[in-house]
Amino acid sequence: MRTLLRSPFAVVAVALAISTGTLARGDTVVVNVLGHDFSVNAPGDPNIQDAVIHVGDTVRWNFTSIFHTTTSVSGSDEQWDSGIIFSLPATFDHTFTRSGVFSYYCGIHGFDNGDGTAGGMSGTITVIGSTTLCDGVDFNGDGLFPDTQDITDFLTVFAGGVCGGQAPTDPPCNTDVDFNNDGLFPDTEDITSFLSVFAGGACT
Repeated sequence: MRTLLRSPFAVVAVALAISTGTLARGDTVVVNVLGHDFSVNAPGDPNIQDAVIHVGDTVRWNFTSIFHTTTSVSGSDEQWDSGIIFSLPATFDHTFTRSGVFSYYCGIHGFDNGDGTAGGMSGTITVIGSTTLCDGVDFNGDGLFPDTQDITDFLTVFAGGVCGGQAPTDPPCNTDVDFNNDGLFPDTEDITSFLSVFAGGACT
């Protein structure tokens, strides 16, 4: 769940978290490694279900028994391999940065079909891409971008202030802090998305 921010102190804390890389970028989805299956459902549930996540989410494989692996098929855009698990408790995490359907298998009880799919003890991770369209990074409309004043003004307006450092001929400062246009503002994802696009990345 996203957190809405109203306090300037909260905004400063989030900005510091982003700068130190401590702000979470997505959710964590648990996939249980069972006797001969992978499933997001709990052990003992007969319904086997593959994971469906979003770009930026992390899959955490929770091993409920030993002598298993989670291994991506060869040629996949997302590559991972937990290695053989010899003792419990054990987990393995992989964060997905691309959309698509990614097949994987247990290196002991499954196999790579060589065509992007897997057999035996195997599963898929379906990663849904973001459809969010972010605003431009010339937040203050001064025609200079990307520049540090855009970051300063964005965070200032985000915290309830006004743009600074503008010339009298500059257009009025932007007051739209819903940078990723998801209808939630002000929230931490707006700051994350702004800094990501500012650095040449994509909306988050």
